[in-house]
Amino acid sequence: MDLTKKTTIVIPFEQIGYYVYSACMPSVFMKAMLFTLEYKGRGYVFIDTRAANRVVYLNQLHMEYADDGNVLERSCKKYSVGKKLDTILSREDDGNTHQGNGIHVRLDNTTDRHYLSFLSENFRVEVKMTLSIICPNDCNAEKGFGRCDTDLGECVCKNGYGGDDCHLLCYYNNIWQIPAESNLCYFGSKDCDQYCQCTNGKGVNNHMCVTAECRNGDIGNGDECKLDTEGCDGGCHCDDKMNYSSYGGVCVSNKCGNGIIDKYYESNGKYIRTEECDGGVNCNITCQCIEGFITSPDDPFSCIEKTLNAGDIVGIVIGSIAFFVIVLGSFLIIFIFVFRYKKIDINIYKTQQPSYHFYISGATRALSGKQSRYSITPTRLDFGNDTKLTAIGHTRFEKMEVKNYSKNKWMMIIFHTPNNPEYTFYFDPQVLIIRPRIASPHTVTCYITIHCTTRIRDLKIPYSTFENWMDDDRKKMKSLCKDVRRRHYDNLVITTDAMNTVHLDMDELNMSETPIAEGAMGRVYIGNYRSVPVAIKHLDGRVYQIQRWLN
Repeated sequence: MDLTKKTTIVIPFEQIGYYVYSACMPSVFMKAMLFTLEYKGRGYVFIDTRAANRVVYLNQLHMEYADDGNVLERSCKKYSVGKKLDTILSREDDGNTHQGNGIHVRLDNTTDRHYLSFLSENFRVEVKMTLSIICPNDCNAEKGFGRCDTDLGECVCKNGYGGDDCHLLCYYNNIWQIPAESNLCYFGSKDCDQYCQCTNGKGVNNHMCVTAECRNGDIGNGDECKLDTEGCDGGCHCDDKMNYSSYGGVCVSNKCGNGIIDKYYESNGKYIRTEECDGGVNCNITCQCIEGFITSPDDPFSCIEKTLNAGDIVGIVIGSIAFFVIVLGSFLIIFIFVFRYKKIDINIYKTQQPSYHFYISGATRALSGKQSRYSITPTRLDFGNDTKLTAIGHTRFEKMEVKNYSKNKWMMIIFHTPNNPEYTFYFDPQVLIIRPRIASPHTVTCYITIHCTTRIRDLKIPYSTFENWMDDDRKKMKSLCKDVRRRHYDNLVITTDAMNTVHLDMDELNMSETPIAEGAMGRVYIGNYRSVPVAIKHLDGRVYQIQRWLN
């Protein structure tokens, strides 16, 4: 129920009134207008004609009707005179009050229907009647929270109570009288209703009702300033308690323009700033120098253009030199990187590396680990295809980390690449020499390229030492090995499979010389591949199709 809404009705006696001796004033001939009013609710109907300042009368009637609608009985319940009391006239003469002539009546709520009539001795008068609902719940008078004032047409509440019906206020005298919630606004603040709820589509921000634009740092409809700026409260309105007013979306203090350089403070006494100027040249509406200007040393109320001093010039020169050095250094780094960069040809990883003699005489096989004074991780290589087949012709790689755990001995590792036309292994580097006491591991990259369908899983690639082997090399090696304290060897194990394709290892394919069938598309031979009977179709001298031979 919105008690702020009031309905105004114009009563033209001259047009719709009729002449009558009323039931309440039977000896006076007047013009009347009879009407019926119905209301059912918690409040009272309040009729007020004082705005027109006319002397009128209001009769409250008791009516009884027959079944056919004819009036059986009409009697007077109560009548009101719309004329100022003598006590009010005397107070007006003293200048203490002012109240117009007219009716102001609160109807009782014991019945839902009221029979009323306006009467006037001025037959051409026009009266404005204002209807409103006042004092719901009788202002909680029984609880002692307030009383209904028929002169004011509203509730008069005791301290701490208010609203339409004198209920306990949620926020009073800077204190929450109910458990404070984040979605409640301060009672009495702009757009905050009697129950501490925001109205007009606004939301709560720090217990203030704000627009969405205000919350985002902009100015919305009805806002006066931007949030968190000087003199702007939490609801994006200029703080009039601190004498701020809004000018073009900016809050301006009434101190600005008084010809005095003032200091500004918040309501809690916290210092804000001191005016830079006041009403002088190049001074804006907030008594601050416009951008690019500073307070004039000759006139404290005006501002002059800011110029560079010696310190600023020195700072600019040093900064420019430093910037030039940084740019030059960056250009040199980019230049060196570009000209030193070499594009890697991936075809080099498909070439056969040198085959080193696998010399293991006097050496022991030892798995990598701290006990063997070295480590290679991993030693089982799947090249990223642990659960799927490796495509023919693709080059894949896997990185290994090599460490020398010896504290005073150098270590050399040689990877012995197999020389086989079915596949190519390439190690980068193939020979690795590691000095002692190196905590960080060395990286060795192994590349694999499979050229045809072949068995490659569990292939072992050894690693040990030396390049070629002749009788002279054996004698020389025997002499050199006197200073070698430890010699080990082991294998890298391949754990992937080659994909099945028509790219076959021809050494594993046996084919008969005589065809078993011949047609327009080619000839068919019988043969076997890896001991499996197959049928081979030739087309233009090339193997076109191979099928397993079925008995």
